[in-house]
Amino acid sequence: HKDSRYLDDAVLLIGKSYYNMQEYIQAERKFEEFLSKLTESTLYDEAILYLARTKMKMRKKQDGETILRNLLAKTENDEIKSSIFEELAILSLTQKDFPSAIDKFTKSIDFTSDKDNKARKLFILAKIYNLIDISKAAGIYERVIDNTSNFDLEFYAKLNKAIVTYKTGKYDIALEELEKMSRKYRDYPELKQNADFEIANIYFLTRKFDLALNKYYDVIIDFAGTKAAADSY
Repeated sequence: HKDSRYLDDAVLLIGKSYYNMQEYIQAERKFEEFLSKLTESTLYDEAILYLARTKMKMRKKQDGETILRNLLAKTENDEIKSSIFEELAILSLTQKDFPSAIDKFTKSIDFTSDKDNKARKLFILAKIYNLIDISKAAGIYERVIDNTSNFDLEFYAKLNKAIVTYKTGKYDIALEELEKMSRKYRDYPELKQNADFEIANIYFLTRKFDLALNKYYDVIIDFAGTKAAADSY
């Protein structure tokens, strides 16, 4: 209804719905409709952000980047700035410009005040450091653990931190942490299997082959049909 005070919310939600269904042509039209008709809306900057994201998904990367940079220069909303820097960081990643991606993800993290959002961004940042400077990744994963309230994200941050720890030669520290995780997540087999598999990997890497063989067998038997079982096999 054109006179509804919820019109801007409704148009934006329709656009987001198309975006999340990956129907990007319809999403683009809806966001452009918003921007042409609802210029006074407090949601205007968010609509521009989603239009830029849609352009990126449609492989109109230059258009999307231009929209993002123009919005960055105008918006006063820190959460919007955080989202812009994340989109620009992802663009840098697609171009394999890792230093630029790190710089932009760091700025994205600094602008957001949402702890769970911050933790998600930190997790991605840690994964980038895995590729170019693994020695810095463990500290970033620790920051993820400190910020998140998400059960799964906390587990995978701990798991990846342990993997980084043993890949940098600290086998005993990593093994101790993984054994704690194996006990803590015993009621969550979809998580526990990953910790047990990495324990077996440490035994293998430290040439404790009998222990490694037994642990791999345990994973195959206890978690049959899973990726961890296949990798163990």
